[in-house]
Amino acid sequence: MVGVRLSFPGLEGRADPWCTEASVIVVDTDLRPRALASTTHHAQLRVAALRDAGGAQNVPYLYRLTADSVCAVHAVLDDDKEGRSARTKLDLAGVLPSDITMLSAVGMTESELEDLFDDKVFADHLKTHFNVTCDTSVTQENKRFSLRMKDNFANSGQTWSDSVSSKLKAELAGLLTDDTKDFQPRADRLTVINALAEELTTKLTGSPPAIEL
Repeated sequence: MVGVRLSFPGLEGRADPWCTEASVIVVDTDLRPRALASTTHHAQLRVAALRDAGGAQNVPYLYRLTADSVCAVHAVLDDDKEGRSARTKLDLAGVLPSDITMLSAVGMTESELEDLFDDKVFADHLKTHFNVTCDTSVTQENKRFSLRMKDNFANSGQTWSDSVSSKLKAELAGLLTDDTKDFQPRADRLTVINALAEELTTKLTGSPPAIEL
């Protein structure tokens, strides 16, 4: 979830401490916030501050909390079971579709942030740090990232678990934001990132909403 703090005369100090003036906060679900910042960097959009929501189930609550803190808010969700459940709750709460982005990948029934990148971007890291070989012949391209990695780990004689998944995704987030490298999302999956960058830019530069004091 992304909160954009706007500056309103007379309202200083009324926002949450982490929702600081003139900053963008990513309060994500199962997303890796640093990697999300990297995916928007190609559009010259910098995310200034990041916060983890601790799970998709917390997004609706944090969305409302951020909105109540005089922030323009944008929700960003993995397009999987948990993300879709959070999306339904946001829809029922009256959140506008233009304030939600699902990280969808065309041709996939479910997708995650990492699906926006080609697996070869992560191949060297997987081999070096997990002794796992990325082999497209042992999995299916239309499976989401976590399921493809589960197949690759099994094929390499390694154990896949929730803790391994979290460790891998955290390390890949660091890899994607390495200043010495320039990893770009897949060309055929840039549309969703461009749409997100455009919406965040609008929130950063648009006119602030009317506030009743």
